[in-house]
Amino acid sequence: MCKSFGSSLAGPALQWYTNLPNGSIDSFAQLTDTFMEQFASSKKLEKLSADLYRVYQKRGEPLKEYVSKFNKEKISIPACNPETVVDTFRKGLLPNGELYKELTKLGCTTMEDALARVVIQIRWEEDEINRVIHARDDSRWNDRKPDARPTETRYQPPACHLKKVRKPYDCQPQYDYCIALRLEVAALLKRGHLRDLLTDKGKHTISQKSNKETSPPPREPTPKGFCSLISVGSEISGGIQFEDDEPITQAAPHHDALVVSLQIANILVKRMFVDEGSSANILFLASVKAMGLEEENINRRPTPLFGFSFEQKYTIEEIVLPIYASGVNRQTVFLVIDAPSPYNVLLGRPWIHDMRAVLSTFHQTIRFPTKWGVREIKGDPKASRDCYKNAFKGKDNAL
Repeated sequence: MCKSFGSSLAGPALQWYTNLPNGSIDSFAQLTDTFMEQFASSKKLEKLSADLYRVYQKRGEPLKEYVSKFNKEKISIPACNPETVVDTFRKGLLPNGELYKELTKLGCTTMEDALARVVIQIRWEEDEINRVIHARDDSRWNDRKPDARPTETRYQPPACHLKKVRKPYDCQPQYDYCIALRLEVAALLKRGHLRDLLTDKGKHTISQKSNKETSPPPREPTPKGFCSLISVGSEISGGIQFEDDEPITQAAPHHDALVVSLQIANILVKRMFVDEGSSANILFLASVKAMGLEEENINRRPTPLFGFSFEQKYTIEEIVLPIYASGVNRQTVFLVIDAPSPYNVLLGRPWIHDMRAVLSTFHQTIRFPTKWGVREIKGDPKASRDCYKNAFKGKDNAL
């Protein structure tokens, strides 16, 4: 093993290995210890959070370059302390600069708050540079025009202008940069930043807009009735994505269908099968009778339906009923079929697409977007397994 060790070396390490005296190494452990003692100084030391104190903004260096230099150094440190990052960033700024004074007064505790103010300062610095360049170009253009005055006026470096430090928020309406700055400030306010700089009137206006935009969803209506399982020979009464690490309530693996309970026309209906493979919403005739729906809402229009093996079945009628789901009320078209089924209702793609819903049978969950955020409906794995068992019963026994 000691002899093969040299084949993995190169450069100075190989030269050291070949210069070892004969008989000076008795074991591989001694070889490794001698090698570590010889080249211990060549080991690259791991950077610490305290190394950020060596990064500072030089006089005359733009803020944008300092931020880029600071972030490059911060990325090279494996484990950075957030509090140390904010403190070193603030102390690295020019002590007589406006940003250093602002961060010291406000006492920012997170790097996100500090960068929100850095963006505004960088925009202001870049605008100052652009204004100087535009003023120089305008002066060259004016020099070419005939001047009636006896003395020719030339552009002078804006020494007096640079002595007066403008505040980031002190902008004049005639410059286009004010529009971009106003949009940037509005975006920061919308994300919750800079609100501590607002006046009492501004805070009141922001709070009123927030209350109008986030009105609570309507309360779930109280069901007027209840429709349980219509089974076949059963003895039992009765905005979007899914993450891999979401908790699973039922035992896995499983093959349960997605069965839910929702309110249809103010009646709580259970055993509703959500099926992405169905091109229609199906309401079985036994469920219609159990719900006590009025005949005037029914449209007598038979429609042919085709099953998995292309068998043809005609519907009895068509009916439009509202479905309430987590604050969303949708008028839904159902085709009524007179056929035995362990389910009361079959919700197909028309309802799924109308809700813009995404469902997962593995997670037993339906998720859909609303103006109050992403809402979800949980499935009933026990009811799903009961319906699966009832599908193999041979007798009709409506509960």
